[in-house]
Amino acid sequence: MSLNKDDIKNFIKSAWSSSSIIIKTADYLYLLKKEGDKWIELSYMFKENYAEKRELKADEALLYLIEELTKSLVQYSPNLKDHIIVETSKLDEILNEI
Repeated sequence: MSLNKDDIKNFIKSAWSSSSIIIKTADYLYLLKKEGDKWIELSYMFKENYAEKRELKADEALLYLIEELTKSLVQYSPNLKDHIIVETSKLDEILNEI
C-alpha cells in the first residue's frame, strides 16, 4: 500500500491512543495497531523513506510481533525497552524523523 508522509504520521498518531505497539530502531519503525477485529501492521524504513502497511488477523499479528521481538529487534539491542515506544517525547522524535 502506497503511503505518503502525512498518511504515515497520521497513522502513528492514531496508534498512540489505541491498542497498539510502536517499536523504533535506528533503521526502521514497526507498528501494530488494533482496528476492530483486525490488526494493521506498519513498517517504515527511515533511510529508504519507504513504508509498508498491511492488514492482519489476530493470530498473524501475534506471530509477526513475536518474530519482530525475537529475530529483528534483538539484533539492535538486548535491552528491548529502549526500542518500545511508551513516552510522548519519543513519539515526537519519530514524527520529526519522518
